[in-house]
Amino acid sequence: MIVGAADRMITHTDADGPATDIEYEHEKPKIFSLAPACVALIADDLALGADLCHRARDEILRTRERLERDPSLGIPFTEIKLMAEVYARVLREYRDAQSEREILNTLFLTRETWISRQRQLSPAVVRAISNDLREFSVPVQAIIAGVDNLGAHIYAINGGGSLTCEDAIGYAAIGNGGWHADSEFMVARYSDSWSFDRAVLLVYTAKKRAERASGVGPATDTFIVMGGAYTPLNPTIVDAVHNAWNDMQDVEKLTKDSYYENISRIILGYLKDSETNKADQKNADE
Repeated sequence: MIVGAADRMITHTDADGPATDIEYEHEKPKIFSLAPACVALIADDLALGADLCHRARDEILRTRERLERDPSLGIPFTEIKLMAEVYARVLREYRDAQSEREILNTLFLTRETWISRQRQLSPAVVRAISNDLREFSVPVQAIIAGVDNLGAHIYAINGGGSLTCEDAIGYAAIGNGGWHADSEFMVARYSDSWSFDRAVLLVYTAKKRAERASGVGPATDTFIVMGGAYTPLNPTIVDAVHNAWNDMQDVEKLTKDSYYENISRIILGYLKDSETNKADQKNADE
C-alpha cells in the first residue's frame, strides 16, 4: 500500500525574479495518474511536470502495447520501475533539449557541432561548457509511487533526471518543504512495518510540517494506492486524521509550556540563590 499527500500551491515566478512571485492554491490536485495503480506527485514547475506526465503516460501505453504484442521481450523489472524510468527518460530528453537551446545555441552550437568542434575550442572553454551541460537541470521534481505484483514502490526524480529508488527507507519528499517532511519521518523513525493508521497520521503530520517552507500551501490532498487502484483518502478518515493532528499540536504546546515554566522556575531560583550568596559573602567580608 502507498499513502501520500500533496499541497495545491502554485508559485508563478515573474521575469523580475522571486521578489515578484505570485502564489495561489489551484483547484486541482498536484497528483497525476500514470496507470491505475501508479501516481506521480509534482513539485516546482507544475505545468512542466504535468506535461512530462502526459508524455510519460503516452510512452508507457506504447511500451505496454509493444510488450503485449511480443511477450518474448519480457519485463526485466517491476511495472512501477518501468513507469518511473519512462518519466525519468522523458525528463532527461526535455532537459537535454533545453540545455541545447539555453547553452549551446547561444554559442551558435548544436549537440552535433559541439562534439565535432571541441578541438577548435580552448580547453578552458570546453570544460566550462561541459560543466554547464552536466549541471543543467529543469525546475521540476517528481515522486513516482505505486503498487505492482511485487509490492509497493517509491521513486524520486530530480531536475537532472536522476532516478532514485526509495523502497529501502519507505518514504520520499520533494519540493521546498521536502526537508521539513523528511525530518518528521526521521524523528518518528518510520519503517514500512508501520500499520496504516500510524502511517497515514505521520504522512499528514509531515505534510503539515512542510507548510513551514515557503511555497507550500495548507490545502492537503491525501491518497492511497491499494487493490490495483489510486484513490483519494475517504473524507471521514481525512477529518479524523486532521482532528488528531490538531489535538497533537495542542498537547505538544501544553507540554512544552509546562517544561518552559519549570525551567524558568529553576533558573530564577538559581539566580536568586546566587544573589543571596553574593550578598552574604559581601556582609561577611565587611
